[in-house]
Amino acid sequence: PAAAGGVAKFSFASLCQEAKGAADYIAVASSYHTVLIEGVPRMNENNLPLVRRFITLVDVLYEHHVKVVVLAHASVDETYKPTQQNQCRDEDFAWDRTVSRLTEMQSDEYVLFYSTRKYLPTLLFDPLSWRPEKSREKPPNDEEITARRK
Repeated sequence: PAAAGGVAKFSFASLCQEAKGAADYIAVASSYHTVLIEGVPRMNENNLPLVRRFITLVDVLYEHHVKVVVLAHASVDETYKPTQQNQCRDEDFAWDRTVSRLTEMQSDEYVLFYSTRKYLPTLLFDPLSWRPEKSREKPPNDEEITARRK
């Protein structure tokens, strides 16, 4: 993919039209904090392998708190529209979760929360043991850090 500074741009075809699974998507989520996906087509039950892969991709990116920008041929609600609804078809049920997750991932709150949370450990790293992801205490201020180093 085209990538720089933790941001990667993928085509839908490279992520979902090739035989890929959750492990491939976990590798993407672990490598980039922001993923752009272009060319997401409209899909129906005739494209179930693509739908399944896209659902899995969104699940993995969501669970890894990756920010996602999707350039699609339709709105989130219209990207997967089966010609006949079938409550027994797993993809029809799972798509509702995908729509919910993509909608949440578009919110300002999601982007802001995961932007600051993802980089807080790096920005406030103190080799004297404070780790924000493992602690509920406040980060040390400059005076405390200086005092610990003496």
